[in-house]
Amino acid sequence: MIIPLDITQSARDYPPLPPHLISLGSDEVLIVELQGSLTTQGDTSGQPVGTLVIDSQTNKPTLKIGHHLLEGTIQNLPKPYAVLARSSHPSIQVADDPDLVVVPAPLAQHRKNNASYNVITIVKKKIVFANRPVPIVPTSMKS
Repeated sequence: MIIPLDITQSARDYPPLPPHLISLGSDEVLIVELQGSLTTQGDTSGQPVGTLVIDSQTNKPTLKIGHHLLEGTIQNLPKPYAVLARSSHPSIQVADDPDLVVVPAPLAQHRKNNASYNVITIVKKKIVFANRPVPIVPTSMKS
């Protein structure tokens, strides 16, 4: 089976990234890897998980989630990953005959799945948070 792949040229063509990917600047996307699980109360869909900061001098990422601080490392992936977006190509119906469907010529060979994939970006690095979170104690409680 041959699946057509296209490289997206414009940032406006990008669909939203999956939740485990972050974009640094305009040209680098990283995977965020948490060792463990997050438990939340209530509906958190569409809400930010935490605040990610990468120190420009030490290149160390930290993730603040509520009253917890996670320290991580930036690692290269053994093999790069391609982020793909599936796009369907609708077939065209002829108005005179509802049973007659015309498939555009480049898609004629892909009649079964009638879809193609766009390469959104290539991911080469990941941020790994492997250690237990450090509790953040407010300064007013320390004294």
